[in-house]
Amino acid sequence: MGYKRRHPTKRSIHSQLNSQMAAETKEELLFLINLCDTAKCFNKMVDAVKKLVSICPELSYEERYLLWVAFKGAMSSIRQPWRALCAIEQRSFSDITEAQRSNSHLLVIESYREELEVELLANCRGVLDFLDASLIPNATTNLEAKVSYFYQ
Repeated sequence: MGYKRRHPTKRSIHSQLNSQMAAETKEELLFLINLCDTAKCFNKMVDAVKKLVSICPELSYEERYLLWVAFKGAMSSIRQPWRALCAIEQRSFSDITEAQRSNSHLLVIESYREELEVELLANCRGVLDFLDASLIPNATTNLEAKVSYFYQ
């Protein structure tokens, strides 16, 4: 008699979230968005929010809050390792001589940091494009929404 897992694995949670991405109604999408928030799956949360906007272009205050949580979480998942690499790089550069700076470890750190910077810039551009293309033009009747899109 084998041991059965009582809790789903992270892989099974992600596969369930992927299958739930086929959600069609606003209520299903809001449930999925809140589930992604709880599970800290911010990239999937961003996808679900974008799908919500395609179904319902004008977001309520709560939906706009979930939008910002999704984008902030997605950015944080890139920003945190970038900060850690910058700190490692700073310590390494202060502790070594000029001749040692071509060390392969430092080159790997620098390369990965630059890769994260490119990813972070692409995500920032994606957020701005989404605001310009989908959110701001559709905030015609809700002035508060339009102001929040420009402010945040």
